[in-house]
Amino acid sequence: MKKTALVLAILAMLGAHPMSAQASHGAHFMWATYSQLSDADLDTIGDLGFTHVMTSKYKESVQRVHSHGLSAMVWLGNGFSDEGQCYFDISDDSLQSYLADLKPYLWESDKLLISDEPDATWCPGAPNAHRQRTQLIHGWGYGQDTFTTIERKDAGERMHTYELWIGGADIIGAIVYPCNYSSGCSADRLARIDAARDAIIADGVPRWWAIMQGHDDGYYKMPTPDGMQYQYDHWRNPNYGIFSWNYGTSSRLLRNETVLHPMMRAGNVGGGGHPGTPQTAPPVADAPPTSWFENESDGNAFLFDEMDEVRPSDGSATEAQSKSDPAAGDLDMWVALSELADPQVDADHAFIGTFRKGSRGGEAINLTFKLMNGGTLVRSVTRNNVDSKATDFEAILTDSQAAGIADYGNLHVVVEATSGSGALRSARVSQLELEVPEAPPSR
Repeated sequence: MKKTALVLAILAMLGAHPMSAQASHGAHFMWATYSQLSDADLDTIGDLGFTHVMTSKYKESVQRVHSHGLSAMVWLGNGFSDEGQCYFDISDDSLQSYLADLKPYLWESDKLLISDEPDATWCPGAPNAHRQRTQLIHGWGYGQDTFTTIERKDAGERMHTYELWIGGADIIGAIVYPCNYSSGCSADRLARIDAARDAIIADGVPRWWAIMQGHDDGYYKMPTPDGMQYQYDHWRNPNYGIFSWNYGTSSRLLRNETVLHPMMRAGNVGGGGHPGTPQTAPPVADAPPTSWFENESDGNAFLFDEMDEVRPSDGSATEAQSKSDPAAGDLDMWVALSELADPQVDADHAFIGTFRKGSRGGEAINLTFKLMNGGTLVRSVTRNNVDSKATDFEAILTDSQAAGIADYGNLHVVVEATSGSGALRSARVSQLELEVPEAPPSR
């Protein structure tokens, strides 16, 4: 579907910014005309579990979205959408100026939408032009992900040509709108989701999000609850978006289609509709030597089996313990995590642990937990002056952190403990694990 005057708003990426109050994982976004979104609409968006709202390229729009605790998907123009416009409608110089004005206000989790449905049939140079623009933006010092969407009919008879767009943006949105007035949500049209998903995985696109339908424009028809659920079930990607362009009217999906709200809220909280039980990687081996030891003596001298509980944990069953008065020069604890199947998505990765100080009072105990992939640091979590009561941490990896995991069979955790002054105390750890989405079934 081609659009001539596209004015949109997007919601996305749950839990990516520390100010977000949402508890769910995954990247969830919705397109809705940002100029028509009221403060109540933005609150509804947050309540449904979405975390990004598309904005204009002006700071006032970005700041308004941020004030509701939502990250921004910044609309930076369009281009390459038909034969008559094989260029970006915002020049490089103008783009640099717009971004410079925005820079003080951008969050790390914000996204930069550089186009919508560019067409490599009409414009064969479009993929390379997008690569150059993405490289230019990052070369200017912007770490935010770039984003574009690819519609299923791109490149003529080759219905799915996602490989052309690898590198064109940091994230590719795969569009299929399955419900219209002539066919409804027919089995044939719904099956296009499976074909698109198979194609984008086969093409090796490293980071992609599913774009689901949530709009009605006279040709496309608002999905029924069954049609919406089918989209969740068959895209099987916790990184997803719902297109809800308003076509000059109030946002129907947000204000009128409340029958779909529980489904969206459950999909977001449950990981964007990704079915099945998350994969869990507990500790499975030690790497001595270390200054840590078993708090519970089972005679095997291993640490990993003191921390391999599946959450929730009460923090008291078994524990690994540091020596009293731990210091920076001590030998850290190192435990390998069990092997995981590659989930083929970058969201819904949770680094989890349970810890405490040995007893009340005395010196402060500080802990740092490092999730490692081989020799590469993926995520670090520090807790200072920890309590003697068992305490959990849950660190949601950003998309870029998860994308940096090159080998899901080579993950380990390093735990460092230090102390302050006072009566001697030790650190205790009773649980460590990484949770990721279920791997897609092999085809």
